[in-house]
Amino acid sequence: MIRRHKWLIAAFFVFYCSSVLAVGLGELVLNSALNQPFDAEVSLKSTNKLEQEEIVAQLASPSDFDRVGVDRSYQLNNLRFVVKARFDGDYYIHLTSNRPIIEPFLNFIVEVTWPTGRILREYTVLLD
Repeated sequence: MIRRHKWLIAAFFVFYCSSVLAVGLGELVLNSALNQPFDAEVSLKSTNKLEQEEIVAQLASPSDFDRVGVDRSYQLNNLRFVVKARFDGDYYIHLTSNRPIIEPFLNFIVEVTWPTGRILREYTVLLD
């Protein structure tokens, strides 16, 4: 009986720990300036066994903005998020807008989901 419990506990931790492995969000690198369409990259960390199609990046929901206490500017609706792969196989999020950004700074929350998890991260970007 005790041996069976040990196996059940071990199996639980194996499955639990594999789902705990989380994707991380790196720093934002800005490639544009004020009064230009937005262009930036955010590196993704710990994506070891994930395929590019399994990772979805987007602007967080209005309820997430409210919960965190961040104002959701109308300009954020123009942001587009695409997960891409670098030559070395690492993934990153390419953030773009189809219109110029006319505010000097943007404050927004990125949501990334994958089959076993979800992460939110707030970014503040100064455009000058």
